[in-house]
Amino acid sequence: MFQINISFLFYSVKFVKKAGGNLFRKSYKIRFYYYNMVNKSKTELFLELAKPNEKGISRWVDVSEFVGNYKDLTLGNGGSWCRKESKLAKTYRVEFDKSKSNGNSIDRVCLNGFAEKEIGTQHIRNDIKNTIRKIRLN
Repeated sequence: MFQINISFLFYSVKFVKKAGGNLFRKSYKIRFYYYNMVNKSKTELFLELAKPNEKGISRWVDVSEFVGNYKDLTLGNGGSWCRKESKLAKTYRVEFDKSKSNGNSIDRVCLNGFAEKEIGTQHIRNDIKNTIRKIRLN
């Protein structure tokens, strides 16, 4: 038996698959997000929240604003959606403010114009990997 939950505006529908056939059951639960928010990427959600101008400059967005429709933007392990190899960082210059709280956690995020040069990857090229493998085998 497995379940699939599909969420709509203010109710969710559960499809339950049983051995004998399909059972369709409605479950009326309040949802605090709109249907169109479910399909947006984290980059699109942040751009909607930050509202950059035509020069690519936005306001400082505090991490406390990542609630409700924007709860997916919560910075867990360094902010996967705003790292230097992300789609957002390849398009915009992303700046972080870490001065408000103790430690190294990100407090605010800002876009400061469009990225001028393409950011490289941190992956090791295959020819370098092959060379190292040959050296280790000898």
